[in-house]
Amino acid sequence: MTESGAARGSRTLSRWPRELCMGARYAGAGGREGLLRTALTAVGIGLGVALLLITASIPSMLSAREARLDDRAVATTGEFRDHRVHGVPRSPDTLLYLETGTDFRDKPVTGGLLRPDGPDAPRPPGVDRMPGTGEMVVSPALDALLSSDRGALLRERFTEYRKIGTIGDRGLVGPCELFYYAGDDRIDEAMAPCASTGSATTGPTSRSTP
Repeated sequence: MTESGAARGSRTLSRWPRELCMGARYAGAGGREGLLRTALTAVGIGLGVALLLITASIPSMLSAREARLDDRAVATTGEFRDHRVHGVPRSPDTLLYLETGTDFRDKPVTGGLLRPDGPDAPRPPGVDRMPGTGEMVVSPALDALLSSDRGALLRERFTEYRKIGTIGDRGLVGPCELFYYAGDDRIDEAMAPCASTGSATTGPTSRSTP
C-alpha cells in the first residue's frame, strides 16, 4: 500500500526530536572543542541571516528617505507636491520660503524661514501648526541638542525664535537630522519665491546663518 502524505508527515515530525537529540549528543561528545565549534557555527549562521536582512532592507530605507526629501522639497507651485506650474501669484494659500542653514561643530543644521500669505498656506510635512513670526518647530534631534549643555552656543543663534513644537517623522529624513522651520515676516519676494512644498525645486533660495 502507498503511504499517505499525512502519515509521512507524522513520521517526519516524530523524527525531528530524535535527530536533534542525536546532534546534541554528538556535539557534547566532542568536549569543549565540539561545543565551541557548534557555538561558532550557530553564531555564523545568525550573522549571515542578519546581514541578509539588513541588505534586503537597504533599498526600502533609501526609497523612504527619497520620498521624505521629495515631500518637503520647495517648489514655486502653490500647494504641496503640485508640479503643474511655476511662479504662481501670492494668495491666501501660498507662502514665502527661504532656505537657511548653519554649521555647529562640523554638523549641518538646516531649515527654512516661512512667511504664510494667508490662513490656507500649506504646512510643511510633519508640522502640526504653522510657526508664526518669532516661532519655530524643530526636529527631535535639534530639540535635544538645544536643550543640552553642549548646545549652549547653538542656542544663541536661535534666541529670536520660540520653540512651539517638534517636527514629526514624516518631515525628516532620519532621526538624527538637525532641522527646523521658523516663522519670519522679514522675508519678501526679493529674497524668496512665492512657494510651497513639492518635489520640483525651482526659484531662488538662499543659505544663511540664522
